[in-house]
Amino acid sequence: MRNPGNSVYFLDNNNGWVVGDQGTILRSTDGGFNWFVQSQDVTGYFLCSVFFTDYDNGWITGDGGTILHTSNGGAQILSDEFWKNNINLPIIDFTLSEDFIAVAVPPDYLQDHHLVGVMLMIDTVLHTSDSDLQFTLSHSTITDTVIY
Repeated sequence: MRNPGNSVYFLDNNNGWVVGDQGTILRSTDGGFNWFVQSQDVTGYFLCSVFFTDYDNGWITGDGGTILHTSNGGAQILSDEFWKNNINLPIIDFTLSEDFIAVAVPPDYLQDHHLVGVMLMIDTVLHTSDSDLQFTLSHSTITDTVIY
């Protein structure tokens, strides 16, 4: 691991960031027990200081007048977006209708990155009664109701 020792900032007991040599930016969400890579776009920079005003807005300063700002907690946004359009799935009263989307993530990417969020956008649903609609997201053994 690169030297992460130049500056550490914890916003609360769990959420903290550390910056260091060669553009090291790491984040912990469990009080510093585990750290994951926050950015890979700043390799070569000597980062000196990190400060966050809330969970989203933070600043990092570095060598040569470097000033970096984030408005999403420094979250890495995959360049890939996964869409599924024009599904046209019939929704019959009081029955289950399912659709799936498969997202392939390379195993080496998972070693240094953590999923911190999923954005779901539902544009249009045509159905006669909204009282029997329920939308859930599932992965492995975890299911969460997003619209009920």
